[in-house]
Amino acid sequence: MPSPEEYQNLQERCSVLENEVKRLVKTEKKLYSIKRKYDKEIINLQKLQNLVHKLNLNFSLDEIVRIVCQALVYEFEYEKSMILLKEQNKFMIKAFTGYKEKETKMINISQINFDPVIDHLLRNQKALLIQKGGSFDPVGDHMGLSTFLISLLLTKENHIMGLLLAGISKEKLMLYSPLSEDDINLFSTLSEQVAASIENTKLYHDLKNAYEELKTTQNKLMSQESLAAIGKLASSVGHELRNPLESIKNVAYYFEKKLQPDNPTMKKFLEILKKEVVRANKIVTDILDFSRVKRLNKAMVSLNQLFQDILTSMDIDKRIKVNREIPPSVDNIYLDPDRIKQV
Repeated sequence: MPSPEEYQNLQERCSVLENEVKRLVKTEKKLYSIKRKYDKEIINLQKLQNLVHKLNLNFSLDEIVRIVCQALVYEFEYEKSMILLKEQNKFMIKAFTGYKEKETKMINISQINFDPVIDHLLRNQKALLIQKGGSFDPVGDHMGLSTFLISLLLTKENHIMGLLLAGISKEKLMLYSPLSEDDINLFSTLSEQVAASIENTKLYHDLKNAYEELKTTQNKLMSQESLAAIGKLASSVGHELRNPLESIKNVAYYFEKKLQPDNPTMKKFLEILKKEVVRANKIVTDILDFSRVKRLNKAMVSLNQLFQDILTSMDIDKRIKVNREIPPSVDNIYLDPDRIKQV
């Protein structure tokens, strides 16, 4: 049987061992808690990486905001999510998940004052946790959420593009733990990635539109160059045709003078020749007019009188009846009458 001193030593050793076991258990629990925390962070980072990969494969703004909202609900396990984008200095609902259609129709964005929230977000440069009863509670009431995260979507120059929201309702809070600082940091990182994707998408479409405009301008310039070349060719051909036409005209004039009065057949053919020379000369004149850029000589003209002059100068078949109906209110108009006659 141990002596009192040995018994006391044994008790002390047992007490030390007991304290050591408690410390080890406490350390184990702490390590397990840390492990769970890091496991959760690794899982969330993998989810974030997958989301970023999906966003990088898309250049459609509608598709990007849809993917983000669905990922927040189905991957990051928020109950509801929404993206608001700024259009003409107003926030507009661009995408949502977890809301019923009638719920979104009841949300009147124009009645929500986001200014205090935006000021806070700009000062702190990270997502904001809004809870029931807090200073920003009215925003939550409008959005149908009691606890949620909200973050700015900023360009690289810190211009506001929109807002990203995600949260859980009062009923869900009873089943899940409250949103932590880690959730806030993750949401801030996610918002930065979403903002970068939206900005890149807008830049892509701006570049695409600029390229299309450049291509259109290039085609126009090529067309203008082609027209200029055609104009030069037309001018050259027109001037070359003028000389032989003048020769034919002079020959016809010579034979007309030399013909005997009793040769009506030859005289008839000479008249036809002269008319055809005049017609060919008019065609050449039209070609030369096409090749030159003319200034418009506009004047106030009566349409009735203009059409009458045009009809008088035309050889119209007697079987064709021409009806003119020009209201008095538009009879006088400002135009170039010579150009209209050409048309």
